Amino acid sequence: MRLSNLFKKACSRVSVKSSRRRARPDTGWLPLAVEVCEQRRLLTGLAPTASWSNAAALTVSFAPDGTSVVGQSSQLFSSLNNVGSTQDWQQTILDAFQTWASNANINFGLIADSGADFGTAGQSQGDSRFGDIRIAAIPMGSDVLAISVPANSAVTGRWTGEILFNSNATFSNLNQVFGVALHEVGHVLGLMDSTDPLSPLNGNLTADASHLPTSADLAVLQQVYGQRGANPAENTVIAEARELKFPAGVYTGATPLVTYGSLDATGVSNFFEVERLAGYKGSVTLQLRTSGLSQLGARISVYDGNGNLLGQSEASGGQNASVTIAAGTAWSELYAQIDAPSGGINSVGTYALVATFDANNTVSDDVIDQAARGQFTYASPTQMQQFFVSGTVPVRSGDSGAPRLIRDGALTYFALNTTPGFARGTDYTAVEQLSAGNTFDTYRVTAPAFGVGQPNLMTVNVSATQQGGLLPQAVVTDSTGKVVPSQIVANGQGTYAIQVSGVVSGRQYFVRVTSSDPAGAFATGGYALHVQFGAPALTPVAIGSGVISTANPVQYLQLDVGETELTQFNLSSGFSAGISGGVVQLSIYDANNNLVYELLETAGGLSTGAPVLLNQGRYTIAVTAVDASGATPAELKFDVSGLEITEPIGPLPINPTLTPPVATNPVIPNSQPLIGTVVVIKPKSFVIPVLPSPSTLPGLLWIQSYQRR
Repeated sequence: MRLSNLFKKACSRVSVKSSRRRARPDTGWLPLAVEVCEQRRLLTGLAPTASWSNAAALTVSFAPDGTSVVGQSSQLFSSLNNVGSTQDWQQTILDAFQTWASNANINFGLIADSGADFGTAGQSQGDSRFGDIRIAAIPMGSDVLAISVPANSAVTGRWTGEILFNSNATFSNLNQVFGVALHEVGHVLGLMDSTDPLSPLNGNLTADASHLPTSADLAVLQQVYGQRGANPAENTVIAEARELKFPAGVYTGATPLVTYGSLDATGVSNFFEVERLAGYKGSVTLQLRTSGLSQLGARISVYDGNGNLLGQSEASGGQNASVTIAAGTAWSELYAQIDAPSGGINSVGTYALVATFDANNTVSDDVIDQAARGQFTYASPTQMQQFFVSGTVPVRSGDSGAPRLIRDGALTYFALNTTPGFARGTDYTAVEQLSAGNTFDTYRVTAPAFGVGQPNLMTVNVSATQQGGLLPQAVVTDSTGKVVPSQIVANGQGTYAIQVSGVVSGRQYFVRVTSSDPAGAFATGGYALHVQFGAPALTPVAIGSGVISTANPVQYLQLDVGETELTQFNLSSGFSAGISGGVVQLSIYDANNNLVYELLETAGGLSTGAPVLLNQGRYTIAVTAVDASGATPAELKFDVSGLEITEPIGPLPINPTLTPPVATNPVIPNSQPLIGTVVVIKPKSFVIPVLPSPSTLPGLLWIQSYQRR
């Protein structure tokens, strides 16, 4: 990994006592302890490569075979089924996730994967179509066993957190699968490669692949995400059981009661109380839900007010368990004990406890599941009832609430609040949309006090939330409306990212989100905004530059890739004075002159293509262009840069060598464009392509790149 991991956590402790104190049954359980506090991350140095905004609620999914990944079909199931049963290798990979999660305030819940293309537009967390972290397998070079994509504001499309196994690799046993997964999950969480041969983050997989995280690995992990179980929870004894309170007003039992909890230390129990609903005579079910929430394997035991055990159920990691108290059973209140008797890495994790009055309940299991996975820990019982009745998502109050719309004279803007879990002023997020009647949104953010050694940088990322939707753009201004200079680091595939340097602590900045195609087909749609302060600079590697002219209609660059990686290319171009309009085309060919990637864009400014998988080896980059008339321009200058977006495990270090243009022109196939869509490649001798004019290319503003399938 390329970046340092120097976070500190700040934590405020709050002890919440029950509003009622009645006599509890004496069962000999442990004495009262304080409640676990919320972990907060305070940026005091360089941020890691990956830093999840809500690591306590991450999800994982296994992409079905056939899912498109950079133009190839995933072979995850067919590949790993050769090593063990589907259940066994999936559990092995989930164990790798839980090995990290059991040592920090992190949870990984398993959910289904729809098979949507990798890189499709969407939010980095909370997309219902697939997990925040997706796992697939595609053929790659023999120098790597797997690669992963840490969080990076410059990545175009929805790639953050993805793990790709090499379907060409041969694994001897599940222990090796575990070792590879453990390495890549560490990278997804933001940890760097380690030179320690005993660390799972070492770049080379050892024969037994059995190394667990070292104390140094865990120290960095806990600096970022906090130490799990640093403070025991309040309701660890029955005398302090947390009550599942009824909503305000008349409650009939038509909606469930929901609360949330976490087992953060081995051997600790949590206790909850449910009162009998007046006049109710039917059965009551208490459900312990961890599916989609965590890999906690836990047990629920239900007692009456006299300490008599009425029922008990246990489930393995990531599975649900429930106890139903039959109608006619005598009780005035029920007490649920949640513990993890099996111990091990699955003895910690988050869960939801749901109580339903079965005869009166009108809420489907799917909706209850949404509430459980939503982890609305901040919601009141009345807010939860509204969610079950109308689907209204509970809104936080105070500092973590929704953006406040402010009208200040002629200026109207949203005042963003700090993302929950981050130190004040270091991270801001919003999900909104532009429409025909709302062509731009303005947001106010305030820069934090930067720590010693922390870069005073502001990173703004705006990403479309639907494929083929909004083409976003952003500009930063100060309080006077003056545009603050920024550097574009990504512009393509529905992603626009800029960096602002020289940010002043405590100063207010305004981020204006618009469309780069305000009069076209991509002027409206949903978007996700992420503003980060103090994150490391995003610096794509310069590959080469050149000039396209009538004398030199095609320019060539040589690219030597030291290790298999997903790489993203930036193409910056501009005509000489007095010329505007036109198209520039970047094509990449492997050592056998096969086209492996193509980026076709309107000339001028910076364009970023979709990531491409480049195996170890030598490649040739060809750049050509036409002006608005379709002729080779008198002069067009261009720059090509690249950004490796993955972290691999394999026998070779990351060391790509980038060299200037080669002197001789290789033999390259001819490319004939199909206007308005992708480029079709025909294996003929190279001829300068006749590129379409910009006015015929609205679709390519979104498509932007072509990868041979």
